[in-house]
Amino acid sequence: MPIYSYMIIETQLIAPALKSARNLSVLDLGGGSGLRARDALSADATAVDVVDVSGGMLKADKDIEKGHGCTAIRWFQTACAAILDHLPLRPAASYGLVFANWLFDHAEGVEQLEDMWRNVA
Repeated sequence: MPIYSYMIIETQLIAPALKSARNLSVLDLGGGSGLRARDALSADATAVDVVDVSGGMLKADKDIEKGHGCTAIRWFQTACAAILDHLPLRPAASYGLVFANWLFDHAEGVEQLEDMWRNVA
């Protein structure tokens, strides 16, 4: 199945969550280029924190947002299986929605997978 087909399925699965994003802060783990962060803002989320291990992906997101003048997205570079306490994220209870799209296939074992799930929870 081409990657485009996966993106269609992903978009269809995320659509119901985005309907409830209005006035929420969103945490996007493995947010990459910020596609879903922008979707959340388009659905009237108030702010999005994107965490991704790839500095290149985060730079691409920042470059896109520079052109839009967006100030509602913050970017943090670290592994999503790592403990996130060192990041200046919002308090965990303040996130009304957490995205973790295309994240779990990057786990290098059960321990990393559990750590990723812990951060989602």
